[in-house]
Amino acid sequence: MLTRLHIRNYRGIRDLVLESLGRLTLLVGENGSGKTSVLEAIALLGSAGRPGAVAPIAGTRGPAARGVSEAETLRDLIWLPMFRGLDATSPIVLSAQDGVDSTSLEIRMEAVEETTISEIRRESPFVAAVEEALFFKYKRGDDVFESRALLGADERMHAQQPRDLPAPKFTFLPPGSGLASQDAMKLGALRHEKRSDFLRDALSGLDSRIRSVEENSSSGAPAIYCDVEGLPRLMSLSSLGGGLVQVARYLIAIASRPGSVVLIDEIENGLHHTALVTAWKAIRSVAERFDAQVFATTHSRECIRAAHDALGADGIHLARIEREDGIVRAVEYSEESLGAALEFGMEMR
Repeated sequence: MLTRLHIRNYRGIRDLVLESLGRLTLLVGENGSGKTSVLEAIALLGSAGRPGAVAPIAGTRGPAARGVSEAETLRDLIWLPMFRGLDATSPIVLSAQDGVDSTSLEIRMEAVEETTISEIRRESPFVAAVEEALFFKYKRGDDVFESRALLGADERMHAQQPRDLPAPKFTFLPPGSGLASQDAMKLGALRHEKRSDFLRDALSGLDSRIRSVEENSSSGAPAIYCDVEGLPRLMSLSSLGGGLVQVARYLIAIASRPGSVVLIDEIENGLHHTALVTAWKAIRSVAERFDAQVFATTHSRECIRAAHDALGADGIHLARIEREDGIVRAVEYSEESLGAALEFGMEMR
């Protein structure tokens, strides 16, 4: 579990440190302050420097950047905007303390004129030369792993990474992400291992009519269905409301990757304020059961209040990300200051 995070030269962040991180961390702050950038930085660090993870992580901010594969577009929409001030001469450095271990990831972009793709792929020499590359150096303890992504004149990206690169340890859920069919398949895998009871308990806390939850493919595609009291047949989860779908997605993501970090951007989306306390209790319960750590962002005061009411002042770590005169900094709330801020109606968002 991450206890300390240090971000340098990523997007608008020059130098940012977050400390005293716990199992549940809630990031607040104005639009453009850097909350989502913090989540992306954690995801990049959790990817262990996999070249293929960059676009899915850093390209979630708009449809124009999603699914990018052309080299020039990838460079302009994904790679270059990651560097502070679009200055690729200063490397991105991400580091964290994870229990007794430390991890770090350095990302730099350079022109590589002398290398050809044929030398990399050991194929025909008649392959366009590489023009630019993104280099990754990932350290975990004493182990060092180096990877790179190369943009060739053939307009394709070519990735190299060590075969023994550590497995990724994160799940990133941007707003609007996720597919019902994928949620259902993950639930099916959890049911196969007899580890899915948490979802019924959580959803029945939000809707007392729910008696059981299961995945089902009778409609032609995997979906999650609920046995609802008083109804003659199972109902799809989506037909019971978007809030239930969102909570289910969060909890399934946590349970599907034990020991990992789950990153949720705008966690309050789709949730009525009356459901937030129950949702936070379920998130903590599942995170503890599956030894996961959750980082989430919100703009909602009701969400902050609900987390405090559900978990207590020591159950959630609140950090406000602020931008002043172009400098991003973190104001971290102690148990006492969080309670006082809520009691006296102080602005934290």
